[in-house]
Amino acid sequence: MATVLDITSITNEVWLQKDSNCWAVGSLDSSSNGFLGTFLSLPVNFSDLQPKATGRDSFWIAYTRLLKNFGSHIATHGYIGSRFQQWESTASQTGITIQQLQAKACADAEGPLGTGWSVNSCQGFDTATKNQATTLNATSTKVIQGGTDITRQALLMNASAETLNAFIGASTLGAGFVDFEYTPIWTILQEIYSVPCSQQGTGSVACDNFQRAIMLQAAYEGYLTHSCDLNTDSRGAVIQAMTVGAPDQFGIRYFSCTQAKTGCRAKSDCQLDGFGLDCQCEGPGCVDAATIPLTNKTRNFIRSQAQGWSNAGVNRSCDLYLFHGCECNIGWEDQNRERPIYKQGVNDNSSISNIAQLLGTTVAKLSPKINEDSLPTASVHESTVLDSSYTINVRIQQILPKLNNDKKAKVGSVRDPSLSYSVKSTPAGIDCPGVCSFEFLTGTQVILTAYNNVEKHFERWGGDCAQDTRGTLHSCTKKSNILTINNVNENRYIESYFKGPW
Repeated sequence: MATVLDITSITNEVWLQKDSNCWAVGSLDSSSNGFLGTFLSLPVNFSDLQPKATGRDSFWIAYTRLLKNFGSHIATHGYIGSRFQQWESTASQTGITIQQLQAKACADAEGPLGTGWSVNSCQGFDTATKNQATTLNATSTKVIQGGTDITRQALLMNASAETLNAFIGASTLGAGFVDFEYTPIWTILQEIYSVPCSQQGTGSVACDNFQRAIMLQAAYEGYLTHSCDLNTDSRGAVIQAMTVGAPDQFGIRYFSCTQAKTGCRAKSDCQLDGFGLDCQCEGPGCVDAATIPLTNKTRNFIRSQAQGWSNAGVNRSCDLYLFHGCECNIGWEDQNRERPIYKQGVNDNSSISNIAQLLGTTVAKLSPKINEDSLPTASVHESTVLDSSYTINVRIQQILPKLNNDKKAKVGSVRDPSLSYSVKSTPAGIDCPGVCSFEFLTGTQVILTAYNNVEKHFERWGGDCAQDTRGTLHSCTKKSNILTINNVNENRYIESYFKGPW
């Protein structure tokens, strides 16, 4: 069991530029044993596309070997600033609670008083609680990134409110990355080859390479992530396998991880219960489904022993007949029919990020972590402005619906009073109907989004937003959805998150 207090101040972002130098075939290692050479040699034209073939290790081995040797994702977005993490962990059988570990993380970060950057995350723990937590038998680890050499060393030697404040204050002087966003390599390859494939058509080299990128994605997201190796019952019937769909107009095939229907397969899968009064599904072809932890999906398994009541679950696929005993009803009513637990193009993830994307803000997160396989839960956070000086108030009165030939959408006028709109911003701050205000840092990129509460769709607005001398936002044109605020001095924000357990 573990928890982490994460205090991050982001001052700059670096993006991988999408041009012929960084986002093209020419930028990849083309040697025979390099990435591109290995990618271009991946098998793509298979004679057997039946489930028993596409589900086998041999079908995917070249693709999984490439992922193992070269990796699956590339850093395309980096964050520069200061980041301090205070980890506390202990064995679950010690009886220490996650709240006690949180209190210890707070005390170890800035001392029992905790009057600095951790104050919002740690306000639920008084001085006595934090003092008591410092005596716990737990493993403490500090992770310090960014800032300057001097402030990092001082914080490493003695974590206190003063050294942490100096470290966060040095975020603008840091040159090292404190976190990254990653893009799957297959996303880059698909972008490179998609246009040439659409131009050159089925059977072209470009389409073969696009198919390789699709299969690389399926190998990672379907075969590996979902453990979708071939699974059959003792009779050889497929219970689980990677399956392939029909080709599209360019000859491209997409993959799924498919589960067979549940229930019995033959009479021998149905057995009389111990009293001889009813039937239960058990045997070499009795397929049941169990929920995959932390998901709403199920995975098949062979049920070799009787379980549960005769009128519940897959036992209902077996019927009792006078003089005939148990029979298998293949078309029983409540079965889980053949279904995909992964379908390419439905649950794709083009970007993986592990940082709150709040440019120009300082974020303090206190996150309990119970085990590595759990997922984070959503949480509500509060914002507190520190060291205020000159700020800008972004006031949103009304966002207009998107209209054809509408050259400028003015904030503040209403063309259709029957519709109701609300506005949200990224980074977080603006979330309101009518008039509201929030303060952002100099250089913050703000995306304004108007939500139509009647028709359940949204339009994005922003860019070229006029401001008066008081910093009040008047209007935004539609040619960009990003507003850059440049007329204010720097302010710091701290946002405290309580997440978990995860």
